[in-house]
This record gives sequence, structure tokens and C-alpha cells, in this order.
Amino acid sequence: MEIVKHNNALSKLMQAEKISAVVQREGMKATKKMLHALMFKRLNTMAEEESIALFVGSVTEMFDGESPEDLIVFCKMIHAGRFGKAYGKLDSATLGTWWGEYLDKKYEALEQARIKENSQYKDKRVNYLDAKCTDENSPYYGKTVSDVLKEAVEEEKKEEIRNREAKKQEGYETLCKYIQENLEYFTDAEVINLRGQFLSRMFTDDDMIKVLTDEMERRGI
Repeated sequence: MEIVKHNNALSKLMQAEKISAVVQREGMKATKKMLHALMFKRLNTMAEEESIALFVGSVTEMFDGESPEDLIVFCKMIHAGRFGKAYGKLDSATLGTWWGEYLDKKYEALEQARIKENSQYKDKRVNYLDAKCTDENSPYYGKTVSDVLKEAVEEEKKEEIRNREAKKQEGYETLCKYIQENLEYFTDAEVINLRGQFLSRMFTDDDMIKVLTDEMERRGI
């Protein structure tokens, strides 16, 4: 991809600090000033200062998920003529159009890198399992790679269910703790409704049913 030729480490773009983080730290005005200086230094012979200022303003406010590093690579690609030839000074509209093309190239390159990485990982995993299936000392011995992968998928599903149940239980315990700690602030109607929910097995907890029943008796409701 063209973008890689101008930035050998594609991951550097993804690891670079985002414009949004710079804005949060330095403020919007200071960030625009910094990005304006960054671009003007690289494009002062190709674009009017006002056009750069308008473009930087738009990027800072609308593309804060990108990074200052992106603007540096963008400028390099402009100088290399990757978006076409400039006739006269570049205006903000042209910069905006080329910026869109840059982002298309960037995310296409990232997607291709992701696909390649996944493919390499899959190949390594299959080769590893293939060796294990023919190793008499391996628990996978005698199985096919397909069977092992299928078992792995099933185990992942079971693990997902276990995690989901654990989070559900954690949420339930948090709810019970909240009710007990704030019971005095609940209205009579809310206490009756909560007890009804526990009795109807929307929640199942004998201890909580007793807590709410005792509270109703204390209130005389």
C-alpha cells in the first residue's frame, strides 16, 4: 500500500497519541495552533496559510480519532504526488478531499495487515495442532485438526457462558447489597414490589425475601 511506503511501521500510526487526547491535555485552541504549525512547516510553499488553518480546524474537530502523526504522513504523500498534481496553491477543499483519500488508503492498509496477521496466526495454529495430533504424548493424539478446532470452539462458547453467568451473579450480588444498604430510603410500595419480585422468582434468594419481609413487618405494611 502506498501509505506503508511513507511509514514503514504502520502500527506507529495506530499507537500514536490521538488528536482527542492532545485536545484534552492542551485544549482545543492550543491543539489547533500546534497542528497548524506542523502542517504549515511542511506545506507553506504549496498552500495558503488560511487554507491550512481551515483544514486543521476541520480535522481537529471532526477527525480527532486520528493523530498528528497522520498529518505528517499526509503531508509526505502530498509532496510525493500520491493524490494528484497541484495547480497553484492548494485550497482547504482540495486538502479535505485528499485527506479523505488518505484515510481510505490508511484503513485499507490496516485491514490488509489485519487479514494477513489473522491468516498467519491461523496457519501457525493449524501446523501446531497437526504436529500435536501425531504426537503419542499429546492429549490430541489420534484426533484430526478439525475435531480439535471444533472442541476449542465449543470450549470457548462454554467459557463465554460461564463468564456471562459470573457477571450476572456479580450484578445480582451488587443489587442485593444496594437494596440492603439503602432499604430505609425505599418507599413502602417499592419494598412490597421488591418482595414480590423475589417471591415470583425473578430473583431467587431466601435471605433477601426474609430481609424484605422483616422490613415490611417493621413498617407494619
